[in-house]
Amino acid sequence: LSKRYWANCPVRQGCLLYMRPDSFPAQSRVQWSDMWNYLLRRRKQKDQAQYQRLQHYRASRHAGRVMQVRKTYSSGTKAYVKWRGTDSVSAIWISGISVESGEYVVLEGEYGYGQHHDEEVFYVTNLVDRFDDACYRRAHRHEQRIAKAHP
Repeated sequence: LSKRYWANCPVRQGCLLYMRPDSFPAQSRVQWSDMWNYLLRRRKQKDQAQYQRLQHYRASRHAGRVMQVRKTYSSGTKAYVKWRGTDSVSAIWISGISVESGEYVVLEGEYGYGQHHDEEVFYVTNLVDRFDDACYRRAHRHEQRIAKAHP
């Protein structure tokens, strides 16, 4: 491992690691093994949580990816979302919250008339969940691993 790793685990007491595993002295290799297993358990828990978020995303009626943020105001954000399943793009208005392009969002709300640009707008009443592209990809990989293990 060439990078610094932060391990907040009981084995290493949350220390920074700068060394490769084979450069540890023999008496601390057991500790390295324990810490590595701890990190793997944490990663599996994180993958499982992201997988469950992905399931919620897929089950939701109003879920999609933010394709473009038109403008962020102090009162909210106007953006365009590509809806999951239909691949149609529509304008959304989220009051008091800003979103970024590329984020996946699960929304609650209703359609209404947008008087400023003469288009139909989805007015968001509740931003249920949001996650970035990396989270989506990790959850998708986790889902593929589950499918491969249990055909």
